[in-house]
Amino acid sequence: MQTRKLTIALGALIAGVAFGPAALAWNSSNTSSTKAQEMNQQVQEMDSNHDGQISKSEYENYWKQQFQTADTNNDGKLSKQEAKAASDKLNGDLRVSQASFDRMWRSADTNSDGALSQNEDLAYHDKMFRQADNNNDGRLSKAEMRSAVQHRDESLASL
Repeated sequence: MQTRKLTIALGALIAGVAFGPAALAWNSSNTSSTKAQEMNQQVQEMDSNHDGQISKSEYENYWKQQFQTADTNNDGKLSKQEAKAASDKLNGDLRVSQASFDRMWRSADTNSDGALSQNEDLAYHDKMFRQADNNNDGRLSKAEMRSAVQHRDESLASL
């Protein structure tokens, strides 16, 4: 199932993990056509009303679903290992470094219990969404998604 292939990027989660906006709309000149197709598929999955933009509710619904997929032991939270595996799978060749992942993890795990609840994950992704939503209209346009991808490393470092 394609959705299973697009599991959280704790930046997606955390990645989304690099994730969220970073994975949303990659310019095919920056990566392989296969990766561009995968990312376009992810955008299409997020854009449930097919209007070419990602609303905040579409974004949240997508990441809720990805959280469920990444929670492989079904305990309602993500371990660091589950999040890292999901991030690596989502990002493929564009994986974030361990140092970046650890920084994102510390930012997302707000209660420092070594696991991410769905609320912590959604709060983390909310930060990513707000950072990418340059005009503060509650929607991510293609231009905003492209900008988020191009400035992924800077964005992740500031979360």
